[in-house]
Amino acid sequence: MTETKRANLVPLYTVIICLVALANGFSDSLLSNFFSDAYSITAEQRGFIEIPREIPGILAAFAIASLSRLGDIRISVIAQLLSFIGILTLGLTTPQFYVMTAILFVFSMGQHMFMPLTDTIAMSISSQGNIGTTLGKFKGISTAFSLIAALVVLVGFRTGFFSFKTQIKSIFIVAALLFLSAAVLMAVLAKKANTLNRIPDRPKLFLKKKYKYYYILAVMQGVQKQVVLVYAPWVIIELLGRGADTTAMLLIISSVCGMFFMPFLGRCIDRFGLKKMLYADAISFIVVYLAFAFIVYHLYVGNFATTGLAAIATFCVFIFDRMSSQMGIVRTVYLKRIAEDPADVLPTISLGITLDHIVAISCAYISGIIWMSYGPHVIFILAASLSLVNLAVARLVTVE
Repeated sequence: MTETKRANLVPLYTVIICLVALANGFSDSLLSNFFSDAYSITAEQRGFIEIPREIPGILAAFAIASLSRLGDIRISVIAQLLSFIGILTLGLTTPQFYVMTAILFVFSMGQHMFMPLTDTIAMSISSQGNIGTTLGKFKGISTAFSLIAALVVLVGFRTGFFSFKTQIKSIFIVAALLFLSAAVLMAVLAKKANTLNRIPDRPKLFLKKKYKYYYILAVMQGVQKQVVLVYAPWVIIELLGRGADTTAMLLIISSVCGMFFMPFLGRCIDRFGLKKMLYADAISFIVVYLAFAFIVYHLYVGNFATTGLAAIATFCVFIFDRMSSQMGIVRTVYLKRIAEDPADVLPTISLGITLDHIVAISCAYISGIIWMSYGPHVIFILAASLSLVNLAVARLVTVE
């Protein structure tokens, strides 16, 4: 594909990224609040929910492999339609708990199928010399629209316009329409980019020794993701007693920071190199989790009040945690840089997500038990300890 054709695809894909960011902001980012308000679940139940929510992360790699002849963009159309069906159903009904988890499975399957495709499509339409910068720009734009979503959520829940305690959850219906719009535009993109829709005929899932450090980082991401997406918000909800409006406010602040941080991170990858950025990725998680463990312990035992400085400190660490989680593009660019064949990238990312989710499912349920039995601070201490593996990988990798 010529550079001109690549450039012509960027605006349309940018619109798709914006729609998906809004849809996720109106759905996935609020699921913890939905579970709490609509079902009054416990921390252990919250851990259980991650099983049907994360199993699609394992199955998505096999789904993508089986559909690979359709091409990455057409598979993305299917992914958006699954997300549309799942979140629309939750928006129109409040089914029994276990029925809800089955519907959540459908929604999550769509999201997880799109995860590896997001960056592979972006890298396919980017110029070869500025992959980090291009990914950073896409992530920055996505974050900006996550900010818009968070602002809408904040106002909507503060005014009572949105609620998870009603039969119809209008916020989820809006998200469903956005996923449907993304599917339609993705179909248009597929027609414009036929060369992106042909994937070489090769083994779709494989293990290669050359990618061993990427696999290790993917496994560690499974551990860290549970803290970022599940238990960090649960601290805000359970220990501080805050609702969806507080979550939205924190996401707004995180998004404002991310609008500047993600493009900056992309430039840093191109300027300072992957090895240094892998070190930064590892250290950021260790620092954040140790800070979280300290604050959460004192909240849990009652040494800190749930208002004032303790609450502000918790909010700040939550925001830093969200920033750290965005450094996943470092791993993606690392894989792209060491790939023996460009066709290895998508199946390797897919397998990485599978490994990530195998670990995530185990960690989710176990972490719920740890929270109930030993206290939430133990989860963050363990996460900080395990993040030392990231540090070891950063030391061992060789990037040409």
